[in-house]
Amino acid sequence: MANFQLYETGEDISTFDLPLNREVTLKQSGGDFSGNRLSVELAPSTTSLLLKVLPDKPATASTLFSIRGNASVDGIRVSAYVAGTKQNFSEDLIVNVKAAPQKHPGFDVDLLSKLAISGNGNDIAVYTKVVNANKALLEQNTTVGKYNCGDVSAGYGPKIFKTPASVTYNVYYKKPTSDKMADLRFDPVQMLGAVGKIKALLSKGTPVRVWLIHADGFGQQIQGTDPTHFSTIFAYGGGKFLYLDPLPDGSKMSYEGGMYGASPNRYMGQFEFDLSHPELGIRNSTKTLGSMPYTIIAGP
Repeated sequence: MANFQLYETGEDISTFDLPLNREVTLKQSGGDFSGNRLSVELAPSTTSLLLKVLPDKPATASTLFSIRGNASVDGIRVSAYVAGTKQNFSEDLIVNVKAAPQKHPGFDVDLLSKLAISGNGNDIAVYTKVVNANKALLEQNTTVGKYNCGDVSAGYGPKIFKTPASVTYNVYYKKPTSDKMADLRFDPVQMLGAVGKIKALLSKGTPVRVWLIHADGFGQQIQGTDPTHFSTIFAYGGGKFLYLDPLPDGSKMSYEGGMYGASPNRYMGQFEFDLSHPELGIRNSTKTLGSMPYTIIAGP
C-alpha cells in the first residue's frame, strides 16, 4: 500500500502541519501494482501551498517532494496517483499551513519553538505532538509503584530535542528546619550558579532535567521516597523557565511559542525565580495550573 511519510524517519503520516514560509521535504512511499513511481501533486492546485517533485530517486518506488506554505490555510490535499489515469494508490495527505513560528513571548531561548522555526519535517512533526499534548510521547507510567518520571524526563532530550538532556544532580536546599515546602530555603550562591548553568545549557541547545519536591512531609534529607518528581526545562526568559512535566495535569499552562498561537497543554509549566532573593529557590509561577506545586531541589 502506498502512503505518505516523513522523509527523515519514514514514519507514516496522514496529516502534516507546516509553519508559514517554511519549506520541508516529505516522501510518498510505494508505487503502483507494477512497482512504478506515482505522480504527486496538489488536488486542487493552490498558491497557498507550493509543491515541487524532487529529482532524487529513492531506492524503492517512491517520490520525494517539497512543500512550502505561503498563506495560512487548512485542509490542502496532496494526491498520489498513476500518471495519466488519476488512479489513487494511497489516501491523500492533508496539509495545514499554520502561522509563522515564534518563541514563547518574553523568552530568550525556547528549544521547543526552535523545532518549528528551523527544524526539518520530523522536527516539526515532533513539535506538533508536544504542543498537541501527545500522551505517547510525553506521559510517564502513572501506575503506583511503576513511576518512571526520571527516565521519561531524561528521554525528552533525544526524543524531542535531538540531544541528551543534562541530568547532573546537585542538591540546592539547605538542611530543612521543618517538613513544610514553604519553609525550604536554598544556598544563595549555589542557586545563582544553578540559574546560570541552566541558562548556559539551554543556550547550547541542551534541555535540563531537574528534581522537584511537591508536597510537605519530607525529612531533613529529602529522599526519592518522599513526594518528589522530575521535569525537564526547555526555555528561559528573564526570571522564568518553561518545562515539560511527564505527569498528566501535574502542570498545565498555555504555550504560545511556535505556529499555533495560545495552546493549553497538560504537560507543561513555568518556573520563576527572583535573583534578588535566591534563597527562595525556583518554584512554580502563577502561570502554572495543575495539581502539583513544584519547587526545584536539585539540578546542574
